Amino acid sequence: MTPVNYRPTMRLTRIMLFVAGGLVLAVGFSLYLLINQTERFFAWTVGSLLTAAFLGGSYWSTSVLEFLSARERLWVDSRPSIPAVAIFTFLTLMVTLIHIDKFHFDAVLFFFTGLGLLVAPAAVAPYWPWPLTALTGRAVGAWFVGLCVATGQAAWENDRQCVRAVMISLIAFSVLQIVALVRYGNELNWETPAAWLYVLLLVLLGAIGGYETLKTRAISSEV
Repeated sequence: MTPVNYRPTMRLTRIMLFVAGGLVLAVGFSLYLLINQTERFFAWTVGSLLTAAFLGGSYWSTSVLEFLSARERLWVDSRPSIPAVAIFTFLTLMVTLIHIDKFHFDAVLFFFTGLGLLVAPAAVAPYWPWPLTALTGRAVGAWFVGLCVATGQAAWENDRQCVRAVMISLIAFSVLQIVALVRYGNELNWETPAAWLYVLLLVLLGAIGGYETLKTRAISSEV
């Protein structure tokens, strides 16, 4: 019997991750680069450029996670991405059903923030650093819950090599969101603590991802 830590990742799982990575990469392109044309190239019209960039950056950072996980030969190294991807897919499906009339069919801090936006976007939106509608609030909330699951899974695994893809995706998420702020930061209410807490969160995520990635490489070079 093959030990759990040495079980290979099933071919079907790897194909699924590659396909999912390609899909979210394409969606991120329509949001991050074609940001002024979401009414044509995305599922709904996103009125806020910063929200569109946030969603696009989130999709792209997830594609990094899925592509890296799909390349892993061992199940123990690819499995951390599965729960976050599955939960995000489920949550976005729920958001779609709740706001189906808005769609164009032609074309733990993390957790509670995301949960609040998902369940009661109107109540949480006034405390968010930039304007959100009920639809975009739930979409942003779905990403935060998925991010929470990914980081929680990484903590549970307690294995730097195993969660390498998660850490690199955190770096991508942080960088892409900071670039979005540089481009569309005028939408943020910089006079509120929430704006600076959001910036601090992005910096911390990037720092954690960078530190863990460097430690993993250092350990690998010593073996």
